[in-house]
Amino acid sequence: MAAIMHGSICDATSRRTTTAGAAKGVARRLVQVSCLGVRLRRCGPYGSPGIRYGNRHGGMSELLREGFPTTSARGLLAACLLGGTAGWSLTAAGAEAPAIAEAYGLSLPEVGFLTSAFSLTYAAAQVPAGLVVDRLGMRRTGLWGLATVALAYAVASAAPLGALAAACRAIAGIGAALCYVSGAEVARSSGSGATGQGVFGGAAAAAGGAALLGVPLGAHTLGWRSTWVTSAALAVLAVAALLADTASREPAGKRVQRVVPGPRRSVLRDTELYRLAAVHAVTFGASVVLSNWAALVLHRTWGMSSAFATGTASLILLTTIVSRPLGGILARAWPERVRPWTAGSLLVGGLCVLALAHAGPVALAPLLCITLGIASGLPFAGVFTSAQQRRPDRPAGAIGLINAHANLVIVVGTPLVGAAVAGGRTGVAIVAVAALWVIPLLCLPGSTSSRSRCSEAARAEGTSVTE
Repeated sequence: MAAIMHGSICDATSRRTTTAGAAKGVARRLVQVSCLGVRLRRCGPYGSPGIRYGNRHGGMSELLREGFPTTSARGLLAACLLGGTAGWSLTAAGAEAPAIAEAYGLSLPEVGFLTSAFSLTYAAAQVPAGLVVDRLGMRRTGLWGLATVALAYAVASAAPLGALAAACRAIAGIGAALCYVSGAEVARSSGSGATGQGVFGGAAAAAGGAALLGVPLGAHTLGWRSTWVTSAALAVLAVAALLADTASREPAGKRVQRVVPGPRRSVLRDTELYRLAAVHAVTFGASVVLSNWAALVLHRTWGMSSAFATGTASLILLTTIVSRPLGGILARAWPERVRPWTAGSLLVGGLCVLALAHAGPVALAPLLCITLGIASGLPFAGVFTSAQQRRPDRPAGAIGLINAHANLVIVVGTPLVGAAVAGGRTGVAIVAVAALWVIPLLCLPGSTSSRSRCSEAARAEGTSVTE
């Protein structure tokens, strides 16, 4: 009897020990999930040297495929409206250029200066905006950016004065840069992974196209103030969405940071980010430059009607509304294939641009523009996600650096290509743009040779988890 009781007690003790061990294992796993794995690796979505969040077993590939533990729909909506505010402002002035020219007593080229005033400050403020977001946080910076945009356009709507409008547009460009960079960070914190970055990019592009329709419709009621009032209204709507997003106030889980002895390395000295910037500068910047003059090229070289040429040229950017989210979905499902897809997109895009230089069947032009739009949008999510994962200490600064290069290409390339087309050198201009698409192939982010080298580099640098 004593032996039986002793055996029962031993069995119960063993069961309690097993149960306690299992509970500790579950608790340990929950902590690992809440910390997003707590491990850092010098790898990026391209397989390039960079820092990726990952768990013990799957690394970045599983993270891109499965996303973060919790996804915030409100956060993604707020990110889309932040990016949309910047995209709408970029094209709003040109959407109702004749009405502005009449009310302000300006010529159409002078109205174009209003777009340039915005673009210059928007491009110049990208890197500083990233530094501000990393220092003050995405929510606070986003609210400051939206407030700047709304107030600038409210002042611009007071009176039809050219100097006042130009000054307000320049100020709005700074606010829009804060909005865009903070929007990319809000999209990252929403937990939607690479797919969220693609949706964010698609929303920003869609807003630019929507402004071309929304501003003229608003002009029936608002007149020349439609550009300013609609832009300010969208900023106010974005403020409401950002305030409703509780996830952007503080990180929902724990934040992983690099611990680097001494001062941290500036994003301006990170050569890998410049490789990513080259991809974005071509797929976005060069696409915008070409889309500005593609209608004129199709009209003169291909013999298309003005209306049909304009509609065909618009397909380049309109297609990115779909191709950017699609690129995010593909990067999440097959992260190991992002790099070859990017190389393929650059090659296909260059060939499409080159094909536009020579007249062909009219039915071929829309197909080329749609294909070019797909090639332009697919790399977006991979580039942004790779930059953020590479620099978890300054993710917004990395995005600012990458976006600054794309906007610099737009500011410099648009007048240069326009001058070449106006001077009768359309073929030379198109070939030059096609050559730009090939350049990033020479400096695509490299690959790491083994998973162990990534882990060793991460351990050598050290990691810490902060609230």
